[in-house]
Parts: sequence; structure tokens; C-alpha cells
Amino acid sequence: MGKTKRVCMSFVSAILCMAAMGCGSATISAEDAYQVEVTSTPVPTATSTPESTVTPTPAPTATSTPAPTATPTPTPIPEPIPEEWSKTTMEIVRDMGIGINLGNTFEAFGDWVDKWGDGSVASYVTCWGSPVITKEMIQGYAKEGFGVLRVPVHWFNLMDEEYNISPDYLAAVKEVVDWALEADLYVIVNIHHDEDEFFAGFPKDKEGHMANYIKVWEQLAEAFRDYDERLMLESLNEEGGWDSLWNKWGNGTGKPEAYAILNEINQAFVDTVRASGKKNATRCLIVNTYCAGANKDVLKYFVLPEDTVADKLIVEAHIYQPYYFTSEVSPDV
Repeated sequence: MGKTKRVCMSFVSAILCMAAMGCGSATISAEDAYQVEVTSTPVPTATSTPESTVTPTPAPTATSTPAPTATPTPTPIPEPIPEEWSKTTMEIVRDMGIGINLGNTFEAFGDWVDKWGDGSVASYVTCWGSPVITKEMIQGYAKEGFGVLRVPVHWFNLMDEEYNISPDYLAAVKEVVDWALEADLYVIVNIHHDEDEFFAGFPKDKEGHMANYIKVWEQLAEAFRDYDERLMLESLNEEGGWDSLWNKWGNGTGKPEAYAILNEINQAFVDTVRASGKKNATRCLIVNTYCAGANKDVLKYFVLPEDTVADKLIVEAHIYQPYYFTSEVSPDV
């Protein structure tokens, strides 16, 4: 899974309040009646006409208009996970069965292609001897009993200086992913290679390289966020190791610093993909250990990224055993 061409089996484990005001009205009435009496010569009693009863009109009661109540912005509610996409990591791993790399194709690279190639996708896919991938090839993997197709991609082959991925390269990879899903295969897509240039610079300029790494995954997350859970995204391959700090054979003194960089990369990967939404919010994601190793020292410093969903992370380690089956040195491979 490094630059050496290999056939590899990958084992992977991972929310208006209204106030009613009562307006009462009181009618105030007054009635004055009087009678005049004469004690001498009686005169007809004059019956006075009572003055008109004046009923004062009550002054209008001032009704205060309540101030508008601010309506809080509702908290977005994630879409429920469909039943067919609610498998746990262990269920998915068991369901995948035996996997195969689409090796020596999209991850192939070479300075001779950069210099003398025509700049096409095919010029890179075929530069290590592989033919152009066809739908029939992918269907063949499914017919032979494979359950998962890992598509390693050297995105840096066709990428500009601002880390914008070539639309043609992305379209070609998506086409293969579509074929694999049509064949009812699980699919893994990752960032592969460029450990000597891009990833090697992390110890000296972590902030700058991290920004570029995130930019690449923002593009990939956007491109694949509508795909169902049979597609899994993988943070990187075996590039998460820095011999300038510490290598897996025990040399160097910067072991804590080296592992910390890898753990930050994996966390940035998970955060970036989850932030893109849609089906990426619950998709199973794959993170690698230091140099994809599996020894005790590697696992001691590995930190599983924090996630916004439970049980949707898979940890990948590369174990080339038995050696003559997993490596091209065997004459029978």
C-alpha cells in the first residue's frame, strides 16, 4: 500500500408567548329629580321634567400592544438514519468480507508522466502497467466473491498549486465507485501517496499543511456526501509517519510529537467530513494508525478521534501476513 506495488488484504475494525389583557368598561350614571312646593295659594303642582340623565362616555381604556416576541432560531435536527444505513462498524466489517485493492491504477504516479505524459487521467492510471479500468473489471471482482473494493487515489497527480482537485480525475474515480456500488460492493476511497512531499512537511509547517489537507477533504466530502453507507472514506494510507521525528523501527526521540501529528490529522479528517453533512454525517470513516502499523508501541499512542455519532469509526492497520501471499515477491501472485 506504499509505493511498492502490492496485492493486499485489508483488515479493518470502529431541539409566541401571548399575554391576554382584559379591558373592562364601567358605566357611570347620575339621575337628579326635584319637586317645587308652594305653601300659600296652592297652585298646580308643577311637575318638573327631570333633567336628562347624562351618561358619560367612559374614556377609552388604553391597551398596550405587547412587544413582538423574538422567535428563536430552531436547532437543526439531523435526518434520521434510515434502517439500511444504521449498521454498526462491526456489522459493516463482517458484511464486507474479503477485500481487494484496485491497485496500481489511480494511485500510480511517476515523474516521467509529469514530464512526458499528455496530462490525461489515463496516462496516470496506466503508468504502472494497469489497463484503463472498465465496468466489466469491477463486475468481475464481485463475481469472484470480493465484498469490498478499496480505491487508493494519488489525488496530487492532477491537482493545481492551490490544491484544487482536477474535475476529470474526480469524475473518473466517481465513475469507478458508481460501478462498484452497482455491483453491490462496499467501497473505500482514500488519499494515497505523496508522503515524500506533502505529508513530509507536517513537522516543519503543520498549520499550513493541515489547511491544505483539510481543503482536499472538503472537496472529496462534497463530492461523495450523497453516496450511501456502502462507501467509506479513509483519512490516508501509510503516510502518517515521520522518520525525521521517529520511525516505526524505534529510531529517533520525537515519538510523542510524531504520534500527536497523526492524531491531529485523523481528527481533522473526521471533523471535515462530518461538517459536510448529508450522508457524510453518519458515514463510516476509516482512520489509520502510525504508518498503518499494528505493534504495541503504535497502538499505545494512537488516539481514536472524537466523533459526533456513535460507532461509526473504523481503525485500519496493514498486516502483510502471510508475506508470500500479500507481497509480489511470491511467484504464485
